[in-house]
Amino acid sequence: MHRRSSLSKVYGLSTTVYHAANPISTWIKNNIDKPILIGPAGESEQWVAAVAKNASAAYVILTKVRYSGLDVDESVTPVAKYKDYIPVLIDNIISTRRTMIETIAHLKNTGMKPPICIGVHTVFAKNAFQQI
Repeated sequence: MHRRSSLSKVYGLSTTVYHAANPISTWIKNNIDKPILIGPAGESEQWVAAVAKNASAAYVILTKVRYSGLDVDESVTPVAKYKDYIPVLIDNIISTRRTMIETIAHLKNTGMKPPICIGVHTVFAKNAFQQI
C-alpha cells in the first residue's frame, strides 16, 4: 500500500489510513535500551527512518536480492560498531519469513545480540512463525 497515494485507489469503500511508525517508535523507546533499527531493503528506508527518528535511534538499511518468494539474499552493512546494541528488524510485511531468517542469520554471524523482529503486516505463510 505504500506505493499507492490513497486507499481509495484500491478500494471502493470508505477507508482510514493508520500509520504504524509512531506506535512502533514509542514501543521501542519505552522497551529497548540501545536499539539499532535494521531495514531489510532500500524500500524499507522510508518507514525505518521515520521510526528511528521518532525513537531517537540509529538505523541501517540492508541490500536485499529476491530470487523467488523463498530465495532471498541479504547483505549486511558493517555493524561492528553496533555490537552492544539490540538489533530491531523492521519490515512492512512478513509472509514467507525468508527476509527475516536471512537477516537474523547474517546478524548472528557478525556476533550481534539476538534481534527483535517487528512486522506491520504479518501473514506467516505455512510455518514461517516457527522458523523465525
